[in-house]
Amino acid sequence: MSGWRNITFTSGHAMYPLVDQVMQCIYRTVNPRCHLPSLSYRENESGYEPSIVILNLREGSQMKTHFMINLNSMNIHDKFEDTRFSIPEEIQSAATQLREYARKVVREGKEAEEARRREEALRLQKAREEHRKRVQASIICSWKPRAEFFPEYRHSIVVLSRKVCLTKMTRRSYPAMGRDCPLCSAQPTSCGSCRIISCSNIDCKASAAVPIVKCHTHPSRNSCTSCLESPMGFLPRLGQCPICTHWFCSEELYWCIGRPLPNESTGGVEPSSSTIGGSGMVTRLHPTRPISCFSTACKTSSKEAQGVGRRCGNTSCWSVLSMSTTVCPDCTTQDSFSCPCSKYWTCGSCESQSSTVAKLITCPRCQQSFCSSCSYYIGHCRLCECVGLCNDCMEEEGEGEDIKHTQVVNIFVKCENCGVLLCETCTDDAESFCAHCEQRMCNGCGDKSEVCKRCVDYEVGNAYDDGFYDDEW
Repeated sequence: MSGWRNITFTSGHAMYPLVDQVMQCIYRTVNPRCHLPSLSYRENESGYEPSIVILNLREGSQMKTHFMINLNSMNIHDKFEDTRFSIPEEIQSAATQLREYARKVVREGKEAEEARRREEALRLQKAREEHRKRVQASIICSWKPRAEFFPEYRHSIVVLSRKVCLTKMTRRSYPAMGRDCPLCSAQPTSCGSCRIISCSNIDCKASAAVPIVKCHTHPSRNSCTSCLESPMGFLPRLGQCPICTHWFCSEELYWCIGRPLPNESTGGVEPSSSTIGGSGMVTRLHPTRPISCFSTACKTSSKEAQGVGRRCGNTSCWSVLSMSTTVCPDCTTQDSFSCPCSKYWTCGSCESQSSTVAKLITCPRCQQSFCSSCSYYIGHCRLCECVGLCNDCMEEEGEGEDIKHTQVVNIFVKCENCGVLLCETCTDDAESFCAHCEQRMCNGCGDKSEVCKRCVDYEVGNAYDDGFYDDEW
């Protein structure tokens, strides 16, 4: 449910007595171990009010939702019986207080977000002001004394010092002559974003006053250090590899933007936006930082130091910002999942473990989870989605051990054409054969073509041998 926020009520929550009052009215007996109440709400366009507030009462080992209480219309939906009825009068006061609590949470969250935006704007404004003062200090401390000792360079020093604070449009009117650094006579360089001018000689005092870095592989792409300061969750234009210390473009580095920390008011984690940077106002475990560049030596060193990042298999994970963003070891939680096939991994800090996102398959005996594309360790029918035993349980079954589980389909047939596994039932119901070699194919391959891939390749190969595909034709 996109746009929904959840608040889970436990026995220590301040609003739990009201929730318990509602549950005592609906249920005859309430077992805290078997019931899990939670409040779900969606914000309206302004962000200050919830458009709808739902109290979900879940129960059972799988915590399925039994009752959905709409606190806006004061109606109850029994999901098991598919019936609807009004809220009893004895709990209408408690339901109203829960609705007001949700409004308070939304309003306080919006106010906190606006406060963070104001703080971020003030921080950037302060950084720009410090940058301007640093530039002026470099003019006074470096270029002015130099002009007093070398009167012949006074004109060029004044021109270069004034150009530091010029706008882009004004600077275009200056002639191309006399732009060398008056301290070391090196060629000047400018930031690719704000166009501020500095010396290209890294040993010059003017360069230290206004540091400008450039990409190791693209020297024309450069930026001053002030422009590289970006809000958390954004990728800067350039980054420094922590291993080789070279500067690279952001797309030439592996990054970690920092795991979002749970929101104090809701206890949830805001997923990453589909656009670069998301909202940018999420509190994160650490600022955006590079992990390593793409060179083999740096990736090997990062792996040996156990600092290499991994790509989460959940496409809606907070870490999926660009093709080069990964999850660093600091942001990986204990709930991370790695399939035995080593082709699927999730960080555990997003919704990757939920069945609706991960689509994992589980062995019915040992309860070991596997990714949906794992066919080497466990059988999984692609049509009816029935799951067989994993390889370890199959070996134990072969040794004659007692198997305590329901009837499990352990015989799967592999389509010789596409490699998909099908159980015996689906194989009998959906079976096709190649029109040439009578090779067994699944129903999906049979609908696409009456000839298997091997026979098609054989016919094309013979056509080339017979000259049907010569250039003359």
